[in-house]
Amino acid sequence: MSEQVISSFNRAASQYLKYAHIQVKAAAWLSAFIPENTQGDVLELGAGPGLFTEHLLKHKAHFTITDASPAMVTLGKSRYPNLNWKICDARLPLSQTFNIIFSCSMLQWIDDPFSLLINLSRFLKPNGKLICSLFIEGTLSEWNSISHIPGPITWKSSKQWKELLLTSGFEITKSQIKSETYFLPSALDCLKVLHATGAAPKRLYSPAQLRSLIKSYDTRYRNSRGVPATWVCYQFEAKIRSKHST
Repeated sequence: MSEQVISSFNRAASQYLKYAHIQVKAAAWLSAFIPENTQGDVLELGAGPGLFTEHLLKHKAHFTITDASPAMVTLGKSRYPNLNWKICDARLPLSQTFNIIFSCSMLQWIDDPFSLLINLSRFLKPNGKLICSLFIEGTLSEWNSISHIPGPITWKSSKQWKELLLTSGFEITKSQIKSETYFLPSALDCLKVLHATGAAPKRLYSPAQLRSLIKSYDTRYRNSRGVPATWVCYQFEAKIRSKHST
């Protein structure tokens, strides 16, 4: 996660909750992975304003809720002031070990996910769990089909994430893929949502290129419901692989 990405989420914080529909859905999907007996020391990384955090509130664990964006932490703290909020870059060493580390809609932003997973593995207690949701290949496929310029993220497949987890020392104990297609009035509205949720951290197109892409998107995809934007989520529970595992 670059400083550019963090700055993008800082700018988006003031309007994030109004537009974060897919992030709300991803949090609800991942909530099915929360163990019934969640307890001990629990860390959430990339919490944003607490869309997944709210699903943790019924549990009695000791929570540390974090995000790399100071503005998101301020917003999250205003919504759930009784929790322990911290500004934290997940790529850096953590301050303690945890029974469970959660992350929802963050990992796809990490430039070097292998190093991140190695880092997280060092801060899980014995029998600890890593429970995450992230967007994968197939996300925003409509935009990708009309643009020949790579987006801010190269979407990895679920197979690539599974290989990353395996090579970084994890064993996947549960996983699922979920997808959702939203319809918006126009391609311009779709772009507004991406900017309002921090998902467009850098300018990729000239104004002329952007106008052409918006026109192409609307021409190709508009129907009676509007224009579609598809999101694909990979969610998993993993633990440190035993030395005796094969």
